[in-house]
Amino acid sequence: MANNLAKYALTAGLLGVLLSCAPRKDLVDLTLKECQQNYKKPELNSGEKIRFNYNMTVPAKVNGKLANLAFDTGNPGHIILDSAYAESIGINVSDSIGKIKIGRVNNLKVGGVELGDIAVVIRPWYHDGSLGMDLLKRINWTIDLNDSTITFYNKNTPLPKEKTKDTLTISANTDKGYLVIDASLGNHEQGKWIVDLAHRGISLDTKLMNENNLKEYNCKPTSLVTVGGLRSNYTCNNLPQLKVRGRTLLDDIGFGGVADFSPFETHLKETIQGQLGVGIFKDYKYISFSGDKLIIQK
Repeated sequence: MANNLAKYALTAGLLGVLLSCAPRKDLVDLTLKECQQNYKKPELNSGEKIRFNYNMTVPAKVNGKLANLAFDTGNPGHIILDSAYAESIGINVSDSIGKIKIGRVNNLKVGGVELGDIAVVIRPWYHDGSLGMDLLKRINWTIDLNDSTITFYNKNTPLPKEKTKDTLTISANTDKGYLVIDASLGNHEQGKWIVDLAHRGISLDTKLMNENNLKEYNCKPTSLVTVGGLRSNYTCNNLPQLKVRGRTLLDDIGFGGVADFSPFETHLKETIQGQLGVGIFKDYKYISFSGDKLIIQK
């Protein structure tokens, strides 16, 4: 499992370097010229709504062909295309970095966002592909969980003020690609959590667990279940409440998994307590991202 996670973290990290020009010399050395060739600022018709389905995929067009791409805040890279899908629409591997295969897309459109002449990673994936945080952090967006829509906005466009009962603004860090917030589970101390809206559940890092926790949370060993995109060592059926900024985000989580996050910690250079999927926000109507803030509203 650790090898698979390390491979994913490395793939995403390499993609982030390739396309965002981040100074990650420990992964790959790219000149500024190479970065500029591989990433262009997205053009955006602000305020266009698109509908997402149960597993947080959104309709897109890649070189004019329809695609379902994951809205993947757990992917710190730019864009990934599934190998079979890329081949089906005639996108071939044009370059590689080690075992990471790179192709080029002439045009991609999704929710008013338009990208031209971009590099993408081509690899087996669980949808037609994935939109990662290197793109999603460059724009503002609002997810309406009630009507299953996502609206994209220009980075310099203020988000509309929704008329809601309650608003919680959370500081979010995207410096290393992932969308990371501070939260605490039950009686555990506050720590760093990756927000991965492409998945539904919660996955805890193995370091949070001991014999007492495993018994209290009703955790059973497993090698078959995937929660939050990670292969779980245990599945738990009695997880406690989750708090953010001292407020209860979800009173009774219930089901979740336990997995090893050490490959992500190597990339992020900080301790990660787990991963939060979109289901954690089920008591809220809106999830918005703007700059360095994650805003949730009832």
